[in-house]
Amino acid sequence: MKQNFSKEFTNSADYIADLSHQHYGFNIEQQRPGNGGMHRSRVHVIGDLTMTYSDIGPSTGIFENRNNQHKIIAFRFIKSGVEQHQYRGKKIKLCSNHCLIFELGRWSVFRRETRGKGINFFVPVTLVNEHFLQHLPSQLLLQCEHGFGKIIHEHTFTMEKELLSESANVREQLFKNYLDMIYYWLGQKTTASSRVHKPDLAAIQHFIAKNLTNPDLCLPEIARHFSISTRTIQKLFESAKCSFSQFLNELRLERAAEDLLTSSLNITDLAYKWGFCDTSYFCRKFKEKYHMTPTDFYQTWQKALCRISSNPLVCPVKTSIVSPSKSANSQLI
Repeated sequence: MKQNFSKEFTNSADYIADLSHQHYGFNIEQQRPGNGGMHRSRVHVIGDLTMTYSDIGPSTGIFENRNNQHKIIAFRFIKSGVEQHQYRGKKIKLCSNHCLIFELGRWSVFRRETRGKGINFFVPVTLVNEHFLQHLPSQLLLQCEHGFGKIIHEHTFTMEKELLSESANVREQLFKNYLDMIYYWLGQKTTASSRVHKPDLAAIQHFIAKNLTNPDLCLPEIARHFSISTRTIQKLFESAKCSFSQFLNELRLERAAEDLLTSSLNITDLAYKWGFCDTSYFCRKFKEKYHMTPTDFYQTWQKALCRISSNPLVCPVKTSIVSPSKSANSQLI
C-alpha cells in the first residue's frame, strides 16, 4: 500500500527521523551563530513523491539520497534567505525566487548563510517526463520572478502549506496536478534552451528575444544589426532545424501566453504588444501551438491553479483579462 501523509515538526530530530523512512538522510552538521538551527519543517509523501518544507537558520549540513534503486530528480525552491549548494564539485548560490533542478546523487552539501525558507520536491526519475529528461542539463538554475515561473513558485509554497489540512485523496490529486504543471513549465524552458546550437545563433536569438515587442522586427533588420546577410541567418536557423519565422512566432507566442495569465491586457492588445498585427492570425497561431484558443488556455490554467489552492482568492490569475475601458468587441476570442 502506497504511503500518503503530511506531518509537521518543530525540531530537527523528528524531521530527520521521518525523512530516513523515505530513504533520505538529512543532517545539520554545524549550526552557526545568528538564530541557527531548524525552526519549523513539514514532510508530505504521496507514493514515491516526497515534498519537504523547512525554515532553517544559518547552518551547514548534508542531504543524502539513500535509495539505491531509483535516481532522484530534485527541485529546490527558495522563498527567502541565501544558501549555497555544492553539487558535483560545483558551488551554486541560491537566493529568493530561485529554483534549482538537479539529479540528487549520493549526497549534496548545503550552507545556509542566512535564515531561509525553502521547499524540496523529490521525483524518482522513472516518473519524470521523457522529453524533459532528454533536454535536462546536469543542473538547471531558474529565476522565478515572472511569467509561468513566478506562478509555479508562488503556488508551490501555497499548495505545500495547504497539504496538511487536506484529505489523502485531495493530496494525491493536488500532487498530480502540480506535477503536470511542473512538466509543462519546464517543457517550455528546456525546449527554448535546446534551440541554441551555435554561438552565432545564440547571439541572434538573444537579440530577437530582447526586441520581441518591436512589430517591425524582421530578417533584414537583424542582418543589418549583425552586419551579415539574411541568407547567413537563414542557414544558422536551418542548422538548428528551425526557420527564422518559426522561431520568432514561437517565442512571441510563449511571451503572449505568459502575459495572458499575468497581465490585464485583452487579446487585441496582447497580440499587438507581441508583434502580431492581426488578431485573427495571432489566435490561429496560438491554437496551433497550444492546441486551444487563448480563452480556453486561460480558463484551463485558471482551473488548474485554483485546484492547487483550495482558496481561489490566492490564485494570482485574474478573473477577467478584458480591460474595463474596452468595448464588447475586445472580448476574448
